Amino acid sequence: MINGYPYFTCDNNVLKNAALIATGDMAGNCLLYQNGLLEKEEVCIMAGLDYNKPWTRDTAINTMNAFAIADKEVAYNTLRSVCCEENGVLRIGGQYWDCIIWAMGAYQYYMVNSDRDFLKFAHTVITNTLEIFEKEEFDADFGLFCGPAVYGDGVSAYPDSYGVMEGLPGGILEWPAKNPHKKRDVGYGIPMKALSTNCVYFAAYKIAAIMSQKLGVDWGSFENKASALKNAINKHFWNEKNKNYDYVFDGEIRCDRMEALGFPLPYLRALPTTISAKRC
Repeated sequence: MINGYPYFTCDNNVLKNAALIATGDMAGNCLLYQNGLLEKEEVCIMAGLDYNKPWTRDTAINTMNAFAIADKEVAYNTLRSVCCEENGVLRIGGQYWDCIIWAMGAYQYYMVNSDRDFLKFAHTVITNTLEIFEKEEFDADFGLFCGPAVYGDGVSAYPDSYGVMEGLPGGILEWPAKNPHKKRDVGYGIPMKALSTNCVYFAAYKIAAIMSQKLGVDWGSFENKASALKNAINKHFWNEKNKNYDYVFDGEIRCDRMEALGFPLPYLRALPTTISAKRC
């Protein structure tokens, strides 16, 4: 370790240089920042060199990839910086459709650092956020969550009914305002269901169940919801003709393009399908 960051060396210059570049990228993206639940400026991971703040999905993935181990203080600060408190309720902030991916970063942080106080905090934040989006974005007719794909901010990521329209700017969040006759009556209004986003919700339910079990509170409801969501994903996204999973669909369109974060369902394999009744 050098100044808190991992140092890798070997007799392969390609690998050694790659490790040095990666460590430099990590250090170069850390800046002072205050928002969310941070009471003062703390060092946090920005979403990139040209960003002035963290983003929820980037925070989760950065924590999972390295920061939970490389710099637990920075990971902790950044995880808190993208959460918020609304009307006394702690929840995950950020772009609504995939912010639940925060659960995966929080889980990795806990597994690496065994911080029980953080476990209690993360459990509260995750379960509150799931409850909010169950009311706003869950489509009971399909048993799936609505919203764009993970990382799919731009309209170019979607079929023409979402992307090629006169006057529509580059962001998918503008779609409901431009299509009031097509938007959902509840939640943000984007009716599409995306494979990757529903996979992340599945992971969040599994994590909520595991965290609940570790805290000695009821976990069965989260396990049941995870199982139901997995079944809905397999039912509605599976493309029998192509023998793989579709990308997005709604009441009018279905896209069978592959998306790296949704195919081949990495989050369905990331956690156990059942949880032992033994407390841990």
